[in-house]
Amino acid sequence: MKKGLQHFAIVVSSLLVSSSLIHAQPFSMGVMAGPNLTIGQFESSSQTGKVGFQVQSSVFYELNDKISIGSGLGFIQKRSADDISLTDKLGTPLGNGKLVYEGNYLELPISLSIKSHKNIQLSAGPRFWYKINGEVKLEDSPLNASVRTLKNFDYGIGLDMLIPVGDFRVSLFYNRGFNDITSNPDVQFSNTMGLNLGYSFFN
Repeated sequence: MKKGLQHFAIVVSSLLVSSSLIHAQPFSMGVMAGPNLTIGQFESSSQTGKVGFQVQSSVFYELNDKISIGSGLGFIQKRSADDISLTDKLGTPLGNGKLVYEGNYLELPISLSIKSHKNIQLSAGPRFWYKINGEVKLEDSPLNASVRTLKNFDYGIGLDMLIPVGDFRVSLFYNRGFNDITSNPDVQFSNTMGLNLGYSFFN
């Protein structure tokens, strides 16, 4: 995770240095961070969400007074857990355990944003995630171990509502992953919702 945060810090620093070059009105730029909750979605059941966090940068280009397009780069931690009953190959009970999904990703969003009442921005668009590290592991049992490998790439769609408060921003978002994120035969998707607080450099 440290390596991923270092990469993100380099990108944010580069954006901050270059921000003086794009202060013309068509552009807006900001950074945001906050907590999230991820629910691992299986084909037949859902996991319990665990709290993670994300840090994001963004740059938007205004097509007109109401519509803009944008992208950026972020770091996002996704975590969820599921209580399960364990058995051996013969069906003999081995006790209970917790199946925990933890993944750290770089996130690339692409968004179309529309300003509505009181400059509230509603955004939607594709999301792409590249795994830095992570696994699905078994905890709280005699068999604690990594049981599934996370795939390197995930993609999906994101929805976002951004509320401006002066130069500050409050954002509520939901991301739905479309790719099976594990190497296990069981299909698993990720659903993440969260809250961001941030600052906009240009409006």
